[in-house]
Amino acid sequence: MKKLLLLLALVASSIQSIQPASSASKEISFVADVWADNWFAMYANGKLVGQDSVPISTVRSFNKETITFSATYPLTIGFIAKDYVENQSGLEYIGTSNQQIGDGGFIAQIYEKNSHTMVMATDKSWKSIVLYRAPLNPDCVTSTKPLIDCRSTVISAPKNWYSTTFDDSKWVTATEFSKEEVGVKGGYLEVAWDTSAKLIWGKDLKIDNTVLFRKVVKNAPIANISKLAIGILGAQNLKLPTDITCDGTGMTPTFTWSGIPRLAQSIAITMETVPGPPRAGEVNNGNHFLLVAYDIDPASQLLSTAIFGLNFQGRVGYTPPCSQGPGPKIYTVTIYALSKKANTQSPLDGASLQKFAQDNLIEKFSIDYTYSRA
Repeated sequence: MKKLLLLLALVASSIQSIQPASSASKEISFVADVWADNWFAMYANGKLVGQDSVPISTVRSFNKETITFSATYPLTIGFIAKDYVENQSGLEYIGTSNQQIGDGGFIAQIYEKNSHTMVMATDKSWKSIVLYRAPLNPDCVTSTKPLIDCRSTVISAPKNWYSTTFDDSKWVTATEFSKEEVGVKGGYLEVAWDTSAKLIWGKDLKIDNTVLFRKVVKNAPIANISKLAIGILGAQNLKLPTDITCDGTGMTPTFTWSGIPRLAQSIAITMETVPGPPRAGEVNNGNHFLLVAYDIDPASQLLSTAIFGLNFQGRVGYTPPCSQGPGPKIYTVTIYALSKKANTQSPLDGASLQKFAQDNLIEKFSIDYTYSRA
């Protein structure tokens, strides 16, 4: 019996010795979109990784910031957010006709740079603590001596509050506010906020002037397995329907698409083909773009929301394929998920749209169709 137990122990020890050691957390790149009324600084795993580029002393600062940083999971994020006040009274525009109590507001979203997978976004689950509150007696807003008449409370930030080992269990959860309550403006309107991202602050937008926020994500989130895709309605076996060619009515294709990334702010679609050798008098100007469409609403499934660019004939809109010569020709349809709209004054041609897409690309997908003329 003793020999059997010893043998089992040796086997167990051998099995343990050949188990692969858990690999160290891999450092990856993250992107944070942040907007604060009026200033913030950001920490990741105990390190300062960015802060508002506009000083807190600036009156009416409503810019947004995009911060790229590297870190590992578990990911601990800390923010200190401040509303602008002129002095310890908690008031702004002191001595002017619009002397008043200001208000705060804060929102952030963080995602993996390469996969665009959302990692965390501000909401009421974040831990928070208010460091500075003023004025505790709001009726002092009309005082000519606010430093004397307005009361305040100030506490010091806990030591290493932004570190990975800090215990925030005694902090309270943040309070969510609507866009109307915060009065969003400026840079807030320049970001495609994920639906999970909420505006947060302490319990009182006006009285709470400096707030700390913390959030920990222990493991990498599961990436969105829905991939960007597009197709042409009526196409069978990847062959163009006759109706959208010169052999039919030449109507604009009806596209269906799916898997739009959550951070996409616009969609673009192109349809192109490689032309045959130029005939007498013709010049080879690259691929022939039959369709150039952009600034499509990501929430829409309608091409009617698009701005139409120039096709290879120099005209706005779709031109049907009228390929010359025998045999099947290839037509490539590409859908682009983009981080912003083009918002151009003049229609883009295919090459210009591809350059814009390359500079603002989140994801793209291409599919080839064929067509043979009778």
